[in-house]
Amino acid sequence: MHMTDYMDVEFSKLHEYELGILKNVAAVCDRMGLKYYLAEGTLLGAIRHHGFIPWDDDIDICMPRDDYETFLSNAQQELPNHIIIYTAKITKGSGKNDQMGQLFTKVMDDRYKVICDLEAEIPKHRKVFIDLFPIDGIPENVLLQKIHFMRIFVRWEIFRCTMWKRIKRDRKISWWKKAGLTVAAVLRMDRLNSQKIASWYDRLLLKYSFRESGLTINFSSAYKQKTIFPPDYYGEGRVASFEGFLFRIPNETEKILKSEYGDYMTPPPMKERKSKHNIKLIEK
Repeated sequence: MHMTDYMDVEFSKLHEYELGILKNVAAVCDRMGLKYYLAEGTLLGAIRHHGFIPWDDDIDICMPRDDYETFLSNAQQELPNHIIIYTAKITKGSGKNDQMGQLFTKVMDDRYKVICDLEAEIPKHRKVFIDLFPIDGIPENVLLQKIHFMRIFVRWEIFRCTMWKRIKRDRKISWWKKAGLTVAAVLRMDRLNSQKIASWYDRLLLKYSFRESGLTINFSSAYKQKTIFPPDYYGEGRVASFEGFLFRIPNETEKILKSEYGDYMTPPPMKERKSKHNIKLIEK
């Protein structure tokens, strides 16, 4: 059954706008010789539904770290004026910095708005977006890998503490995270420059090259260590149909999906078919 059999007109419209962003980003990557791949739910949708998972509300793509950095620094001038790159860190390009409380990139269509986390105390207002994740190298040695992960975790938590006001206000969080944010509030960590902390975090990720490392990971993924793969799992990539258009997917897509989702060709029970961001479209 095609996606439009599952959703109302508003959700279909949201998908249309997100697909427009993806087509622009893919075209720029192709012109610049940058590798990108459909990722996570979007990758699963391409294989299982040949398009959006009907209840999914966003698009995810990923890029090797060096391609990702080149994209952030140079792609904005190649994109239409209404497509804006938003990133939490300071870059040399003309994309915008945004206090998003996260350390990956959103590419947004400035013409359309959405409300995210509708059940939150203060829902977030944003432009229609797709998510762009960097893929980083990690050491194969187990001890070095654990040390690297711990250093990453510490820098990530420091970044989160600089954003404690937004995180505490916008999200339902566990008691121990709430306790940590309370400490951050007492120490006034919001006075630290979150963009510089984000760049400090990224410098550590650059320690291990995507192409020269034996293993890679998407640190921004909800699946974390289920995204540890050899770089040749991505490779040159191959193409797959997504909503009638061809986009690049990893070489070993099936192995990636099995790691992240298990029996990925079997849809979840009806009660689990829910929008991830609890999102509503607001058109200008």
